[in-house]
Formats: sequence, structure tokens, C-alpha cells
Amino acid sequence: MKEVEWLLKGDPRPVQLEALRRSYYGYSLYNGPNAEEDYHFLRVGPAVGWGHFLEMRMGKTPTALNEMALFKFDHNINYGVIVAPNTYKQAWQNEGETFGFNLPIHVFDSAQCDRTLSKFKREGGYLSINYEVFQHTHLVEKIFNVLNNVPKFGLVLDESIKIKNNTSPASMAIREMAKDAKFIRLLSGLPYSQGPQDLYPQLRAIRQFSGVNFYAFKNKFCKMGGFKGKSTKGVKNEHLLKEALEKCSFVAKLDVWAKGKKAQFFVDKLSLTPKQKAHYDEMEADFVTFLDSGEPVSAAHVMTKMMKQQQIASGFMYDEHSEIHPIEEPKNLPKLQRVIDIVENSPKTVIFYHYNASADMLVEALKAYNPCVIRSKQRMIADGQDVEEEKHKFNNDPKHRVMIAQLDRTKYGHDLSGNKKDVVCSLTVYYENTYSLDTRSQTEMRTITAHQPVAPRYIDFMSCPTDASFIKALVAKTGMTEAVLGHYGKDRGGATAWEDDPEKCLNTHQGDNSQS
Repeated sequence: MKEVEWLLKGDPRPVQLEALRRSYYGYSLYNGPNAEEDYHFLRVGPAVGWGHFLEMRMGKTPTALNEMALFKFDHNINYGVIVAPNTYKQAWQNEGETFGFNLPIHVFDSAQCDRTLSKFKREGGYLSINYEVFQHTHLVEKIFNVLNNVPKFGLVLDESIKIKNNTSPASMAIREMAKDAKFIRLLSGLPYSQGPQDLYPQLRAIRQFSGVNFYAFKNKFCKMGGFKGKSTKGVKNEHLLKEALEKCSFVAKLDVWAKGKKAQFFVDKLSLTPKQKAHYDEMEADFVTFLDSGEPVSAAHVMTKMMKQQQIASGFMYDEHSEIHPIEEPKNLPKLQRVIDIVENSPKTVIFYHYNASADMLVEALKAYNPCVIRSKQRMIADGQDVEEEKHKFNNDPKHRVMIAQLDRTKYGHDLSGNKKDVVCSLTVYYENTYSLDTRSQTEMRTITAHQPVAPRYIDFMSCPTDASFIKALVAKTGMTEAVLGHYGKDRGGATAWEDDPEKCLNTHQGDNSQS
């Protein structure tokens, strides 16, 4: 029984070691961190195709990076492709550097396609591309041509649920690419959302259910109903599906592997679009002019700047008459796209917002997840909605996976923890903050109850250096005045200056999230 080799920086978590035992070493040892050793032989050597289905924030990325390193050392696989949501494409390169992955990761840029592919072919390593690339035939042909001329390559599908549409261009092209890969890894916290049919393209990519077409798979595992019996209403032959998944994947749940841990706080770095950056730079120039004037700087001045900065990251700005001015289309907003990715991979999520314009965008962008909403009293009345009814749907109906809640309206007394008999909610996303310690402290408690079986998780977004100081103060519950006046900082490097010193900016977490 070979011990797992961890080739990255830092110490692995038990769930990561178990994932590697099953996928790479061919045996299982634990069903949970507190379980007694229970050795089961699975096969000889690494699986060609495997799914790391670890719930969000359990360390899928470093697990995959370590396995990629193992394939390099043991099997001389020095090339590979990582397919990821567009908002995570750059993150793979960043994470590779953070964890000391010993192959270069080339971020694909369609505008410099030939240059990037040439460098990838020459230097080896992994090509990090986004799923949308597969909608462009000429780009796909160039990527396939390069892969046909390298010795051997691996394939990693980050948030593999993105290929759940069996007939989409991305799904079909990626399954074709997988046929020639020496190993394929699926990464997803929630591999199916609408029904077991979402699994079919993913499992075919890792060479499972060969000879079984989509409709045969659907008939075997999907309980149908609704109009003309065309809607998936549940799972049938669940024991057979579970047996099939156990042979080719590791499903790790937070309530097994993260029980008893303290709260975890995560900061997600954001890029800004050119339009957002232009507005940010204009605002920053005005602020620097004010600083250089010699006028005393008050907390109110800096807070106004922070709120404007937050509006820009959300894609709009309010003027002095409270009129809204859109900056960027919702479909192009990095923060909104990141939230969509998070929700897609979480059973239930609470999203707190501050601005009404953000609520409208969130409701529209997440309509596929039947969002519940808590807005201002006047808006709830105007929309014919009731707070208690919205809470009941979110907590008790599995079809309603998202709660979009206004910070000040929701901070006192509301239970948004889900249902211990169905799906518990442990994930909170702060789409926006008000920089009030009371509001932050109270809203963090909305998903915590006596029946909470896992550690609560909180995600904040950062788009510039001063964001980090404010988030750190909110998380640590330290004085905001000190944070405001001590870190008002002239962000002269621009909206993405955190890239110059990301470790300093991101040193805001608490709890066991070193491999987030």
C-alpha cells in the first residue's frame, strides 16, 4: 500500500490524500477523516478517467495539480490541457505558482492564439483555456493540431458540469479531445443539477458507459414527469448509479470531511473589464487630486471612495441624484460570472447584496436556479412577495437553491440555513458589503443553526488593494475606522495593483482555507 506523494508546497488535507489514493494509487482507505482505516483495492495503477467530485472549497485544484505532477514524474506526461470557466482560467496559472507546480501553465488568449500555442508546444506544460473557445471552430482546429504533435497529454476539466449539455459544441469537442488523452480528470463540486442526465457527457469523457447512448442512460437513471413526461423529476436505479460512480469518481461531502471545523473565509480576486478599469482610474485620479490638495482625509471620504469602487465592480455607478449609470453589460461582468460559477457548484447559496441594481442583475442571471429574494419592504410589496414565504421556499424546497438577500433587510433574526432533512446551506457570498461591522456580524449568523453539520464558508470579492484591508477588518471584526484611515492608500497602480503583491493583499483569511 503506497503512501501518497504530495509534491506541492504546503500540507495536504485528508480529503485530498483520499482523492489521490482512489484516482492515482488504486485503493481507498477512509470514508471520512474520523473513520477507521478500511483498505479496499480498486485497480492497478492510475485511472485513465476519474472524477474528483469534491464539494466547493475542499481543494480540488491542488489535488489535480499534484496528480498532474505525479503523471509527469511517473509517466513522463509533460503536456496537458485544462478547460475551465473563463473566470478561473487565469487562476490556474496563479495556483500553479502558489503551490510550486513544476510545469508552466499557459493561459490561452484567442487574440494571441498562434503565439500562445507555439510557446505551449515549445516549453511543454498545460494550456489553460475556457469552455467558450470550443464555440470557435478555427481555434479548436489549431489546438487539436498542436495536441496531435506532442508526445502525450493529459486533460483536466474544471467545473466539468459545464459540458452537461450533451449536444453543445464544447461538450462534443471536449469528448473528442478526451479520446486521445492519456488521463482525464473531472473536477466539480456538484456534477449534476437538473438530473442524472447531466452526468452522461462527463462520464463519457472519462470513458465510462461506452456503447450506451444518451437516451438509454436517461431512461435508466432519470425519473421523468411533467408535461408529456419530458421533465426530470428525480433519480431511479439510484443504487446502480452510485455503484457506477464509485468505480470512476470520488464524491466528497462537506458534512463528512469538514465537520467540526471553524468558519472559513475566502477572498476571490477579480479582474475588471476595460470599461470598469477606465471608470476606476478616473475615480482614483480624482481621489489622488483630493489627497494632494492637503485637505484632511476623513473616514467618510474614504468610505465614499470604497462604495464607488464597489459599484464599479458591480457594473454601474450612482450619481449625486441617485440615478444609475450602467458601465458594463451583465454578461461581461467578472463578478457576476464568478457568482454563477459558484452557485452552479453549490447545493444552496445565500448571496448578500447592497444595491438594488445588483439584485435585479442577480435575479436575472440566476433564474435557472429559481432564486428566492428578500428586498426592501416597499419592493417586496410592489412585487407581491412575502419574506416568510421566500425563506420557506429556500429552506425547504430543493428546487430553490439560491437566496438573494438585501444586507440590511436580512441581518436580524432570519434563518437561511436550509433544512437538515434535505439540503443544509453553509455557503454565504458577499456580492457587496456595507462596511458595517454590525451588518457583517449579523449576516454571517444567518446560515448558522444548531443542526449545522459543517463549517460555514464565506466568500468576499476583491478588485483592488484597498478591498483587502476592508475585508480583513470585516472578517476579523476589528475597527473599521482604523481600517479606513490606516489603509486608504493611493491605488496608483490601478484597479489590478494587487497582482504586484497578491500574498500581502490576500492575507485576509481565517480557518483552514490555505488551499482554496
